[in-house]
Amino acid sequence: MPTTLCRVSFSIPEDLYLLYEQDAKDVDKTVEEIIIARLHTCRRHNASRPLYFNDKQRALLERMTGGRILPDADAAIRKLENQATIRLDNTKVSIKPTLLSRLKSRCGRTQSFPEFVKKQAIEGLERYAMMR
Repeated sequence: MPTTLCRVSFSIPEDLYLLYEQDAKDVDKTVEEIIIARLHTCRRHNASRPLYFNDKQRALLERMTGGRILPDADAAIRKLENQATIRLDNTKVSIKPTLLSRLKSRCGRTQSFPEFVKKQAIEGLERYAMMR
């Protein structure tokens, strides 16, 4: 069944129009086609505090979560739930999801996961420094 189209007319600031115009030129489409596509893509986005990522930020997020392409917000959240970062002074060390999963499976019930990771990090560094 074909979609019924409705004609809509509204005014937008010139600087906003110029941004859409440049986007349209970049992909050889009309400004109207670009705005319609954006409205269609964002039709379910109704958060009071939405997050938007530009291409550079999205690429960084994908690298931080294992280099996989994140097709949507749910995939990003799933990846971030399985990601951890350890900080020591000003140094951050990211733990890959597979390592994080294995560590969690080896954490006993007698200690919290952060305590377990701290203990393992100290023991590993002491072994590396030949103190164990």
